[in-house]
Amino acid sequence: MAVRQSADDLDTSLGALEASVAAVDGKTGTALVAAIAAVVSAAGDSLAALAGTVEAIGAAAADTGSTIGQACDAVPECDVLTE
Repeated sequence: MAVRQSADDLDTSLGALEASVAAVDGKTGTALVAAIAAVVSAAGDSLAALAGTVEAIGAAAADTGSTIGQACDAVPECDVLTE
């Protein structure tokens, strides 16, 4: 997956997480339980999207034909991204 797309996916998932957290406000009883379950689900989605972004960045850093790869090739500290 491309870095831009994975970053967009992460942004979308974080927006959904923010909305689900906001939806908890004022809930009680079973509605509160359902709202918290939505937060947990959205948090899982955000973590998965973050992992995808990290993977995409690592793949791009390892690809010496990509802009990120060429930039990382010039900076030895970037080696940690490709390990």
